[in-house]
Amino acid sequence: MGGDTAGSALAAYGAGWQNLSRWIRSGQSWSGHERHGAFQNLGGWGSGAGRFADVAFVHGLDMDQDGRAAVPVDWDMDGDQDLWVLSRNAPRLRLMVNQSPPAENFLALRLHGAQVNRGAIGARVEVILADEDRSVLVRSQRAGSGYLAQSGPWLHFGLGVAEVAEVRVLWPGGGWESFGAPARGRFWQLLEGTGTAQSWARPSLPDPAVAEVELSSGAGTRGTGRLPLAIPTPMPRLQVLGLDGKPGEFLGITPGGANGTGRPVLITLWSHTCAPCVQELTDLAGAGSVFDQVGLKSVLLSVDPTDELERVRQVLERTAAPGQAGWATRECMETLDALASVAGSRPAPLPVPSSFLIDPSGRLQVIYRGRVSPRTVLQDLALVPLEPQARRLAALPFSGRFLSPAPLENLTWWEGALRRLGKDGLAAEFALGQLDAEVVDEAQLHLGFGVARLQQGRLPEALEHLQKSAELNPQSPQVWVELGVVFSGMGQDEEAEEALLNGIRLDPEGGRAHFEWGRILVRRGDGAGVESQVRRLRAISSELADRLALLWRQERDRLP
Repeated sequence: MGGDTAGSALAAYGAGWQNLSRWIRSGQSWSGHERHGAFQNLGGWGSGAGRFADVAFVHGLDMDQDGRAAVPVDWDMDGDQDLWVLSRNAPRLRLMVNQSPPAENFLALRLHGAQVNRGAIGARVEVILADEDRSVLVRSQRAGSGYLAQSGPWLHFGLGVAEVAEVRVLWPGGGWESFGAPARGRFWQLLEGTGTAQSWARPSLPDPAVAEVELSSGAGTRGTGRLPLAIPTPMPRLQVLGLDGKPGEFLGITPGGANGTGRPVLITLWSHTCAPCVQELTDLAGAGSVFDQVGLKSVLLSVDPTDELERVRQVLERTAAPGQAGWATRECMETLDALASVAGSRPAPLPVPSSFLIDPSGRLQVIYRGRVSPRTVLQDLALVPLEPQARRLAALPFSGRFLSPAPLENLTWWEGALRRLGKDGLAAEFALGQLDAEVVDEAQLHLGFGVARLQQGRLPEALEHLQKSAELNPQSPQVWVELGVVFSGMGQDEEAEEALLNGIRLDPEGGRAHFEWGRILVRRGDGAGVESQVRRLRAISSELADRLALLWRQERDRLP
């Protein structure tokens, strides 16, 4: 396979995985709405077809989900098999409890190895029934069963109406051992070498009704999606309006890091039409003095239309909510929505109320979807001074350990994730933050701001910064390429051509310069010129060659 063909295939393969990941993050499924199936064995092995019946609907198992694993286990130890179901879609994990009436038509055995491994993995158990045919039920002790599933330690045998004549075990060491005829309807432990089944009684279990009442007692915080960031990230610039309508902005990413306020900040999105929002403002008012003691600043951003100022003021006065109040602009909401979508690995609009906890240095620490209590916010402030490894562990909802050290930042990851989400302006801010503030010179600074303004679509401002960068460092090929893109976006193709050709002259192997120049040639209908740039891109192994060739084919199809 030639180099160009191999490169194209690799690019297509990578693009395919990106599309699949984007599909899953948007809440879609790989399965195409395939329902789960459950099939009952009808017996009649010698009768050919018709030995199984689909009973999924009857038992409530025909869920429209992307299933991954199903594990039968007697979870409540009542003698019948319950079912754990793991799916790709939410809810990821379900417990289907078997509510059949109590019966003694089962036998449950647990093996304990003495001469062999303690779990008796690999043992074969035969339960011989006292029926006319001396039927034999067989189970094997396994370490795992199925995909993304783990077997339980108990072996369950359904007996029907038959009694047990004998239980035999073939241990992994190769020897058979008989354990007599244990009584049906009970749990038994089989210890290698004893030949005697030992009865086992299940522990007392909590009453499900009582457990539900205890769970509901914490209803004040139920439904809140608390998402602590394992690696805090710099907070982008937020554009807001004061209650007087005057525009303002705060926070933001600068070369080398974040632009903090010097104190922790809690940003709350709310609406006067939302009852949980009003209750949260009331809760914040009750914690105002504590917030002052720890230096936490509260910023209350209404998402209501600005012509509803009087209703917003009435709620603020009635609740006596502390902090600085204002309006969340459309740009502000888009920024916060994007941050929450990337952090949660799934694009989804924010509900109200929602809140963002930012540390004094301007890094986003925790995202709250739904109403959050001041106590939770104050507890989460303890995450701020933690070292990266301790912070990463504290952010997990379960205990564990990492085999690799925690990275200090992940700006590159955020930049890529935001670009995949189509938020190029935000991605440009994270790209700017990756510049080393100690080594960046004035030309680089103007270049960074120019790229950020270009991605935000603010072409005149981008042009101003990039021209200043070109004056300070005319030998930078990137500056000329970005200038070419800006000129092209402003419809000034002659200036764009000059800038891009400068970029190509300074860096003949720069794929983006050839691609952007090729786009101009596509608009001109210069087929020979486009083909020349496609060949140049393929010679430097750039994946942009296929994109440019596609643009030219689409343009040719439109030509008369």
